[in-house]
Amino acid sequence: MTTPETTKEQWLQRIEAWHDSGLSQKAWCRQNGVRTSQPGYWKKKLCEGISRISRSGGVD
Repeated sequence: MTTPETTKEQWLQRIEAWHDSGLSQKAWCRQNGVRTSQPGYWKKKLCEGISRISRSGGVD
């Protein structure tokens, strides 16, 4: 079973791979069988979580 934390970790790795590839989001998604909206969604979601942790001084 995939947990929410596993999903977040998988997407963090995918976003890093996308940036490291030097490809556009559309090209990377096409190569990796991912919908073009997903990396942007997860990047925003992960950044919001980091921002919330920073503001609170720790993990929620």
